[in-house]
Amino acid sequence: MMLVRWLAVAALLCTGRPSIAGDVAFAVQVKDGPFMQYRVEQPMQIADRVLDATVVRLSGDEWELTLAPKDEAISAVWFPWAPDRTTSAPDLRVAAVYYPFLLGVAVKASLLTEWGWQGNVYPGGCFAPLVVLADDTDARMVAATNWPPRRVTPMYSLGRIGLRYDEHLDPGARRSYRALVVHGRSTRWEPSWQRAVDVYKNWLKAHLAAAGLQPSYPSWMRSIHGWLNVQLENMPVWEAARVEATWQRWKSSLPWMQFWGQMSGYYTRGLSRPEEAGCCLDTPHLHRRYEPGLVRLARVVRQEGHVGFYARPRSPYAPLVSPETAAPTEEWKILAEWLERNRSKYGANAVYLDVVGGRDFGDPFRVATLLKKEFDGGTVIERGVDLYPTAFLASGALGGGSWQGGPERTRAQVDGTLTRTTFPSFGRYVLDDRVLFLGESNGDGRWWGSGGNYWTERQAFLLGAKFDVIRTTENGQPDGPANPALSSAIAARNANKWWERDPVYLDRRGLDQIPADVDIRRFRGRSGETLLVVDNWHARRDLRVTIDDRSQALPDDRLSIVVLPGPG
Repeated sequence: MMLVRWLAVAALLCTGRPSIAGDVAFAVQVKDGPFMQYRVEQPMQIADRVLDATVVRLSGDEWELTLAPKDEAISAVWFPWAPDRTTSAPDLRVAAVYYPFLLGVAVKASLLTEWGWQGNVYPGGCFAPLVVLADDTDARMVAATNWPPRRVTPMYSLGRIGLRYDEHLDPGARRSYRALVVHGRSTRWEPSWQRAVDVYKNWLKAHLAAAGLQPSYPSWMRSIHGWLNVQLENMPVWEAARVEATWQRWKSSLPWMQFWGQMSGYYTRGLSRPEEAGCCLDTPHLHRRYEPGLVRLARVVRQEGHVGFYARPRSPYAPLVSPETAAPTEEWKILAEWLERNRSKYGANAVYLDVVGGRDFGDPFRVATLLKKEFDGGTVIERGVDLYPTAFLASGALGGGSWQGGPERTRAQVDGTLTRTTFPSFGRYVLDDRVLFLGESNGDGRWWGSGGNYWTERQAFLLGAKFDVIRTTENGQPDGPANPALSSAIAARNANKWWERDPVYLDRRGLDQIPADVDIRRFRGRSGETLLVVDNWHARRDLRVTIDDRSQALPDDRLSIVVLPGPG
């Protein structure tokens, strides 16, 4: 997905009051008129020919802007706005922009363009309404804290970050905007970007709890290691027995069989037209080639596990909830009928919804409420939104298409040879306790298996994600040699009762002297215990790591988990 670009030329800006150094600023686009910027030194009221406005600090790092246009409508509001470019803290020569696209991306800050604004809308394009600019020492973050949350576009350009609301305000209309404006400094054990993000995470979790929108994952969802992803449209010959053989072998570890393409014949690349074949056609009807074998197989699967069929809102995409009444729309009713068909006619007892987290389907709070009301906590949607109380399919976030992620590239500190990349640790840290599925879908299968040195499997293990598995074996045959990385990861998790511990992702907090060729991530368990997830793929021996100033031995196993007791 391409980021929407907004251009603002400094020479064309109109200033609402004399320039003064301050903590926050805001700006408005007058409809068919000038772009006006306003600097704020302290809580204050502003009145000019364009608007009346009040800016107040609510508490700590949170600010509120309330404004009303006078004689002319306003078409966009920036709050906060950045009239001045950051030059020293963070240092743009070594800083990166961390952006909530996919599961996180990073851009070399110094290569951005003056006033060359880039961004994407939340929700849909962004999983959280924030953006961070950080170097190794300092970080600046802006994050929208409206409640209920609203559509907003986190934006960035050279040395600037801000939040843009594309809202039409008629003269006399009054609207408020809230935001965190945070400066975080790194500590010995925590990077500056995490220190900044912590402020937003604390705010979000408190509001989700108060609104009853925390995820409520059922026990079966918490305990599974992932799902078997069956791409029906990619099978030249449909053989139910072959698929069942895979199920029988892996059902204890991957007890959800999720089908794509049940509405499609075989998809021959370059020959089949998209409206005739593909994983994700806009029709709820079962293709004739799967009758009756697929429904019979679904009955077998659901006796001991879960089975799901592809579904999504129809395109062109439209709101699922009415902006006027908050009632479900006709689009929602059509989707609900598709899901009911999957359940009653085809035997589904699990739900996957494609595109829901990656598109704008209406007021975010109302969509979140709809998901909470209409689905149990075992529902999975494609891509994440911090407000939505479901599990997320995050596959595709490792490579990221044009973001050029991959082995040796998923690191925050981009340098002269790496101008931009995916950085899934950023999103995982924001969504630290959420159920994620990560694996072969959406392009990340290129690093799955021996051909990719099992890098996708290892990343899913490190990030505490459930596995999205298309190929369980080395040769693709149901009875072939098991994928060693997948098997090792599952064995390590079983041995340490991983899912029972409700792990929360801490990234590399408190870790030092990590051995070369080894990757380690830290989690916190439900009883306060420390969980170290270790990727020692070359099986180096006699390794140690420093954690909170204590030396800790590491296993020789390729993939392992170390459990350290918590306080008390």
